[in-house]
Amino acid sequence: MFSFATAFWIGIGLATLYIWSASKSAVVEKLLGAGLLMSIGLWYLGFGIFEGATLTALIPQVLGGLFFAVLGYLGFTRSLFFPGIGWMIHATWDFASPHFSDVSYMPEWAAPMCLGFDILVGIYLLARSQTLLHATHQGNVSSL
Repeated sequence: MFSFATAFWIGIGLATLYIWSASKSAVVEKLLGAGLLMSIGLWYLGFGIFEGATLTALIPQVLGGLFFAVLGYLGFTRSLFFPGIGWMIHATWDFASPHFSDVSYMPEWAAPMCLGFDILVGIYLLARSQTLLHATHQGNVSSL
């Protein structure tokens, strides 16, 4: 459908849109930064079911999805550091998955699009978690 480069740049564009939206609203920041990470396993499951993937092929993806869901949940309850790390890990997940699981059901554009999105969003959330941590220690949370 898309070339690697096109999918990658679409991911960059979506990440830029997220970062712009997140900079306007802390709710959007958490909802998309942590919430979207929580749902990432459902994407694999959805693509797999739609394409008729075997249960054996889906099990590693479901387990990975649970891992990302936990990091997303910790983003809601603890710190944006956790989804920041989660997005950075997910940046490699799509490229590593074919080495331990059958992911032939995934669209070819998914890995490069995720790479563009995940890295930028991960960096943003890690930077924000440090900003929020510093502000908390300085007593300036209300100014964020």
